[in-house]
Amino acid sequence: MRSPPLLAVALTLFAVQDARAQDPTPDEAEARASSALACLGPVQSQLTTHVRLLREAKQQLESRDAAVRADAARAVISLEQRLDDLGEALRACVPRSARLEPRVEVHERTGAEANVAERNAATQVVERDVALRRLVHVVVGERVDGRGNAPPDAVRRSVREVAGRLEQCYESFLERGALQTGTAILSFTVTGNGRVERTTVEQNTLRDTRFASCLRSAAGHMRIQSGASGGDARYAYTLRFGTSQ
Repeated sequence: MRSPPLLAVALTLFAVQDARAQDPTPDEAEARASSALACLGPVQSQLTTHVRLLREAKQQLESRDAAVRADAARAVISLEQRLDDLGEALRACVPRSARLEPRVEVHERTGAEANVAERNAATQVVERDVALRRLVHVVVGERVDGRGNAPPDAVRRSVREVAGRLEQCYESFLERGALQTGTAILSFTVTGNGRVERTTVEQNTLRDTRFASCLRSAAGHMRIQSGASGGDARYAYTLRFGTSQ
């Protein structure tokens, strides 16, 4: 039996998308395809290299030489981290509206739950239109998910404590010869003890994996004083990089 054509598989996937999503015009689709291909080229090249290195490391793990096996084990961990970076880069190549993933739905609370509905609203603006540094600006910072909630002042303060690191990430990006401005969504989870976990970067219009990795590393230095109450809380900061417009 022949395998179904790739286009047929793609159309089958499209069928399970949200029926409310509008199909793009042919011109819009062409522009999106060109943008995705330009973004995916470097990701594909790096993925091919990392897969080859991972196979080599796996073979070296079968060596009788303990030192060789130890080096291979360290290589596996390093490659896993690089592949995680590539996963973030891949997601940045795809518009959020096109992703086939569960969407968080907000349901109206009734009874006793209504008493905490406002505090635990699915989306809660923490700050908007604020300059953190000369080259880093907050478009909007929001609490987007989770059962808990951290004090907004504490969240804002912790973001400002790493603002210098965020700017350094962008300056390093510029030093590599890039000139463009852009935006990225930096997301993180605040735990009850104030730790920041699960830092991710999405919709990175600068499309640079080293830049995205640097942002995640910077966010990892955040600490929220007093932490989140009622459970973990998820925040998303849309940041604009470049001089103010």
